[in-house]
Amino acid sequence: MNAYFLAINITTTIEHSVQLLLVGATAYWMRDAISGPASYLVSFLLLAWLTVSWALLLSVAVPPKNIFTVVGFFMAFSGLLFSGASPPVLYYDLYNSPALALFCGFFSPARYFTESLAVSEQRCLPAQSGFTQDAAPNFPPDGTSFSILGLAQNDSHVGNQTCDGWFWYVLPCIFAGLTVRVAAGGLIHVVGRSQQAKKSYSKIIAEELRSPQPKWTTFICVLYGIILIGLSTLTSWLILRKV
Repeated sequence: MNAYFLAINITTTIEHSVQLLLVGATAYWMRDAISGPASYLVSFLLLAWLTVSWALLLSVAVPPKNIFTVVGFFMAFSGLLFSGASPPVLYYDLYNSPALALFCGFFSPARYFTESLAVSEQRCLPAQSGFTQDAAPNFPPDGTSFSILGLAQNDSHVGNQTCDGWFWYVLPCIFAGLTVRVAAGGLIHVVGRSQQAKKSYSKIIAEELRSPQPKWTTFICVLYGIILIGLSTLTSWLILRKV
């Protein structure tokens, strides 16, 4: 079951990454964006990474007959309400509430996508636009348009003019998706999808603790918990970190 789940992770990620790269290239060409193509391609690629991560987790927890409805609802609901681009949660709220930033950073697949495209475009604008300040080094950072709109507030260099894009979000997005996938890998054994587990893990661990035999299941479960907690902690730090 673990090998099959790992294989599904790899093949599904490759399939959807190729699809989103084609969509990103088409969007960049049709929009004639002023920022470089890397900003579009990376944003769409990481959108595929995070949406596939949540689709895999939900497919483990939700019955097959309801999976399409649940995944579609989750993507639309969390993507629209918790991305920061529209009420009730705006970017200004995200950067002023660590708890809200963590929640949206983990649970909204569109959280990083919408902000990355907006910031990449606006960083390419001249200083007179109010977003960049290369020509006015003494201008207060909290007076820029980025600060007023609440965009990219963890990056103190966002006001530097460049058309190469904005990539602060890459590491938080990668590790958020990785944490969700690791959680899905453990959940698949808890909900009974794995036919290898004839007993609940709590009973197996209880039997191993009373037995003189090597406690491999207990060791693996503890190791898995440490890895999941470690990934969650690292991802939380990356979401809140200031550059």
